[in-house]
Amino acid sequence: MREPRMMAFVENHLKELGSDDDIIADIFYVISFNVFCVVDSSSASPGNRYIPAEVGLVEYSIENGITRSMQRFIDPDEIPAGYAAECRQISENTHLIPVNGYENPSNNSEIGRAHV
Repeated sequence: MREPRMMAFVENHLKELGSDDDIIADIFYVISFNVFCVVDSSSASPGNRYIPAEVGLVEYSIENGITRSMQRFIDPDEIPAGYAAECRQISENTHLIPVNGYENPSNNSEIGRAHV
């Protein structure tokens, strides 16, 4: 369901830009996250909670390619009780970011202040 909305957003943005020159010069950002796991919602805490592992962000234009980038490993603070094994399994099967013990992780509040 997200993909049709994203495609409509991109199509509308390209129409708003108008000319090919404007499209080529337009700057956009791509952000990607890796997570250790998703903690299920509960009645006490509605909505899923994502345990972050990594964030990456690039600034890009067709004209200039990637002009800036940022990548950070995120210290997950505390893994919720009962989720450690799932976090290790997801790490081993996907991104290979260790759940703990890697050098220079950023904490969640540092990520909020990071600039590209």
